[in-house]
Amino acid sequence: MGAETKLQQAGTSTDVTAQIKQQQAPCQVCQQLPHKYRCPGCQLQTCSLACSQQHKQQSGCTGKRDKLAFVPMSQFSDKHIMSDYRWLEEVSRADDNARRLRPPTPRRELPQHLSSLVHQARLRGVRLLIMPPGMQRRQCNSTRYDYRNRKLTWRVEWRFPAAAAAAAAA
Repeated sequence: MGAETKLQQAGTSTDVTAQIKQQQAPCQVCQQLPHKYRCPGCQLQTCSLACSQQHKQQSGCTGKRDKLAFVPMSQFSDKHIMSDYRWLEEVSRADDNARRLRPPTPRRELPQHLSSLVHQARLRGVRLLIMPPGMQRRQCNSTRYDYRNRKLTWRVEWRFPAAAAAAAAA
């Protein structure tokens, strides 16, 4: 009797499997074979890679799941929680990278001695441009404004390219 019930159970389990395969929907592209795959982007059921690629070509579907799509509470699962968590981490990482790659805001204020030098030069009809910090010409520049004598002391560097070429040729 125990062997008969096992055979009956085995017979019913194969019948159930066969019924499930029969109930399984066919591929929505070729309509021939039962579907095996589901497109994450649009939930279309396909049976093979060829059908999946044909679907993407015909419909223009990217095949990527919409991470921001609404999911009803009845379908919400741990998988969706982890997906949301990963998405938030990705957004945080992108924000952090954008902040690191953003150039620093330029300092508009000059040190006091340079701003007074520019101001005094402007009063005398000279438009003085200051090189950015760290540049060799700014470090070597010794132009100053003398407050006591009210004089600008200029550092002037003369360059004669033609003289250098003539001296090199001689």
